[in-house]
Amino acid sequence: MKFGKEFAAQMVPEWQQAYMDYNMLKNILKDILHYRQQRIPPSPAAGGGGGGLKRKMTMYRAFSGLTRRYSNLRGGGGGGGGGGEEQVILVNSAAADGDGVRSSERYETMFLMATVEGGEYEMVYFKRLDDEFNKVNSFYMSKVQEVMAEADVLTRQMNALIAFRLRVENPSRYHQGFLANSPSPNSGNTIPDLDLLPTPTNTSRLEKAARMDVIQEVEMSSEITEESVIHVDEPHYHKSAPQKKPHKKSSKPAPLEVLDHVKINVALETPRSTIKGMLMDSKCKDLSFSKEELRKAEEQLKRAFVEFYQKLRLLKSYSFLNLLAFSKIMKKYDKITSRSASRSYLNMVDNSYLGSSEEVTRLLERVEETFIKHFGNSNHRKGMITLRPTTRRARHRTTFLLGFVAGCSIALLVALILLVRARNIYNMAGTKVQAIRSLEFYICYYGGGDFKLRQENCSKNDVYKAFFFIVAVIPYWLRFLQCIRRMFEEHDAVQGYNGLKYLTTIIAVVMRTAYEIHKGFHWKIMAGISSILATIVSIYWDIVLDWGLLQKNSKNRWLRDKLLVSHKSVYFAAMVLNILLRFAWLQSVLGIKVSFLHIKALATTFACLEIIRRGIWNFFRLENEHLNNVGKYRAFKSVPLPFNYDTDDEKDE
Repeated sequence: MKFGKEFAAQMVPEWQQAYMDYNMLKNILKDILHYRQQRIPPSPAAGGGGGGLKRKMTMYRAFSGLTRRYSNLRGGGGGGGGGGEEQVILVNSAAADGDGVRSSERYETMFLMATVEGGEYEMVYFKRLDDEFNKVNSFYMSKVQEVMAEADVLTRQMNALIAFRLRVENPSRYHQGFLANSPSPNSGNTIPDLDLLPTPTNTSRLEKAARMDVIQEVEMSSEITEESVIHVDEPHYHKSAPQKKPHKKSSKPAPLEVLDHVKINVALETPRSTIKGMLMDSKCKDLSFSKEELRKAEEQLKRAFVEFYQKLRLLKSYSFLNLLAFSKIMKKYDKITSRSASRSYLNMVDNSYLGSSEEVTRLLERVEETFIKHFGNSNHRKGMITLRPTTRRARHRTTFLLGFVAGCSIALLVALILLVRARNIYNMAGTKVQAIRSLEFYICYYGGGDFKLRQENCSKNDVYKAFFFIVAVIPYWLRFLQCIRRMFEEHDAVQGYNGLKYLTTIIAVVMRTAYEIHKGFHWKIMAGISSILATIVSIYWDIVLDWGLLQKNSKNRWLRDKLLVSHKSVYFAAMVLNILLRFAWLQSVLGIKVSFLHIKALATTFACLEIIRRGIWNFFRLENEHLNNVGKYRAFKSVPLPFNYDTDDEKDE
């Protein structure tokens, strides 16, 4: 496989625009090659080979420049090739420092042979090359800053979890040994704060110790205190001898007091918890120090560490792939132009933030050791299996079950149709395909004792009529509540407008249900108007907001800038079909009848069409969401954290 295809295959899809545009630079080199073949005669030294354009076949080709990057002179960003080589480019760099960390860098390459024939093509190449490198370098720098901030949050979460574990597992010792005695920072009865990340304040200490600082676990008795210290400077763990008066100083005071400023985050995962959270107007609660809380906190933080580790791995892969791409493209330039510019440019790449930063590698090591110790019971193999899940072997169980269930469903559907036809059920009174809205009928029929007399009086019951309305609006009401909750939590006005869409749908469903029960001209008018209004609002929301189409200024007229389906007609057909199927539900209001179909069979047909419409909606909604993630470089899901720090205390500090 050629490098261009392999490079594209290994990209993070959501970061695709942030990678080096290898194909664009390669096309510029093709233009340079085409120009040189037409205008510049081959030099005698090249043996008539078109300026050294022929590739020599060998089994021992070097690894694209990256293998010798460490042997290059790590001087300034520019400079020539050295060793008597002709100086082709001069790279100028401007780096802005902030708090000891490079906050921005920008590089500009000056082509020193612009006056030669065809030099304008090469100037364009280096201009595009600089743009791509500055884009990649800036993106990598911003992502590293993000993971450093996230690592700081995880450090605080781990400190809270460690103190929480001690409080839950040893409550008596916690109170007697730590709170009652109130140890000083220099005493032996302390637990140093867990430091997960290489921040600017601890970078020097991190360089001295490759392994993370771990916790000194203290067990106290009435006479003898046994101190268990894990030393970071030694490859193996050992316990010091029991001492009555420990003299070894600990690095930091115990983080046990952190529990005074921490609450448990309440995850709103179910409709019940969502409604409860809205009524209570609280996202967190005080710690009760139960084992169940500890288990949930450990699971949440474990998932957060796994997600964070995957992010670090992809960020490291992003750096490596782009470094390899710049090395490849510069080698191609040297081969096409018979110049020696790659050494100078790759030397600059090595000294840039992209090529010289080691924060991600250090974070990977520290996350591994932290996870193995605190979530893998110090078992390296067990911890790494969780952090680096291997691809499971494909099994046919899912395929078999899917086919089996589909076959059973088809058989049941055929049997149901034959049963309905044989018993002439459609002509019986009181028959209901909408399964959910038949639930209250079954409760009334069997609960009220009508089945004993084999008669149906439920439709005359006021309670039944009320439940007929309630059951009809339950799905839309839950989505309305969800939109309102997200509007307040995320401060997103769009969610409020989405809630209004579901509110119009609720009104339309209530009007249609009232028309089905009461049957009157005024109910029919109100049901028709509300249904048309709700349909128009839903169509606009589907096409414009959920699908991202009908953009007037898009380069794809009336669609959107980026499309995953190559044929544009598919999008127009989907929009037309969505409009038609959205208006299909008006058949219940307008009373549409087909001579060869029973009214219930017609309702079943329109219900099946609605299922098809929702399937089409899901496809284009998923496509648009993916493109939105790409546009915002969102490659990872957000994982809720177990603990919430008191913001007021943080402000006071």
